[in-house]
Amino acid sequence: MTSFFESGGCCVLVGTRGLLGEGWDGRGVSGLVDLTTATTPTSVVQTRGRALRLDPSWPEKVAVTWTVVCVTEDHPKGHADWDRFVRKHQGYFGIDGTGEIVDGIAHVDPAFSPFAAPEAADFDAVNADMLVRAESRALIRRLWRVGTPYTDRLVHTLRVRPLHRRKPSPSSELAPRPVAPPPVVAGPSGVVRNDGKRVRAWTVIPAALVGLGLLVLISGAPTAWSAATVATALLGWWLATAWCAGAQVVHAARDVDPLRIAFAVADGMHGVGLTPVGSAAVSVRVDEEGEYRIALSGVDSHVSGEFAAALDDALSAMGSPRYVMPRYVMNLPVGVRSRLRAGTELLVGRLRPQVVIWHAVPTVLGVNARRARAYAGAWRRWVSAGEPLYTGSPEGEGVLATHRGADPMDATTALRVSWN
Repeated sequence: MTSFFESGGCCVLVGTRGLLGEGWDGRGVSGLVDLTTATTPTSVVQTRGRALRLDPSWPEKVAVTWTVVCVTEDHPKGHADWDRFVRKHQGYFGIDGTGEIVDGIAHVDPAFSPFAAPEAADFDAVNADMLVRAESRALIRRLWRVGTPYTDRLVHTLRVRPLHRRKPSPSSELAPRPVAPPPVVAGPSGVVRNDGKRVRAWTVIPAALVGLGLLVLISGAPTAWSAATVATALLGWWLATAWCAGAQVVHAARDVDPLRIAFAVADGMHGVGLTPVGSAAVSVRVDEEGEYRIALSGVDSHVSGEFAAALDDALSAMGSPRYVMPRYVMNLPVGVRSRLRAGTELLVGRLRPQVVIWHAVPTVLGVNARRARAYAGAWRRWVSAGEPLYTGSPEGEGVLATHRGADPMDATTALRVSWN
């Protein structure tokens, strides 16, 4: 039977796991449809191995394996087969559509969740996508990059998909980026520098008045003309200063990029000795849909896993953290008048944030006050002014009661393990 198949006498074999399981070697098999219910590691490896044999007569062979999953929303156990599908992929790495080698069902489709099957309305689209992928064997081979160097390292990546924010520019490389902290951030009293000092542009007023007074003296006795000149110069100076100050408000009012929070987490962990590297080692890839893939480069698998889990804590809906950090939000001025108004409010010291959003301090950084303070320093540098708040205090209990379950970033996150 095997010789008949390999000689081209037939294109399809149907058999039981016992008949075509361990020990059977059909090197020409390029597609396998798994209809078994087995989920043990040995059974899964042996079943998939039937299609993974190298074929000396077919150097460019690419094998595609399928699992048929039956799901229904009309039965209490209608998700049982999906759970089996998830178990069959746990611990196994495959190439996804972007060329990343990832663990679990994410390599089948990055939208798949191990906790729930897709909606029934999406089944046809999912199946159509799978058919297209199965026909793209040349692309699959290119994405695997067979023969190129590799580091043989597991990297934990956090995928962040903002729901209602402006999509960043796509980037194809998952590599560290040289970055600098923002010059100003929002704080409880307005806009502050990232070293915590308040922006006080109005302190240049005395120097400007002295300069204008000298201009009047040089021009001769005060006249209506010189008074008009001084008034016009003062107005122009004020508008220019307010416009520049308004630019600072605009900068501080922008939506916080998830990457800035990643920098804060990395520096916080590095500051207390949990990682050998800080924000300079944070790497990111952004896909066409605006999804961030953030990881910590140059560290072992354990450290990269701790970083990804900590970043997930900081970005996800609040549970029951030991400490929380505030993020102050300014309304973004739109147009010339609003920018001038915001700049004027900043100059006279009346500008205040309109909203405060609370983020959980990552579990690994909230175990004690020392770690929480180190994280707060990195948070003030990259994200927002503010102090860590202990949720065991009366004020902290109030914040926790009103914000538990709230999503501070309006984004979905997923932890993935990839192989480099």
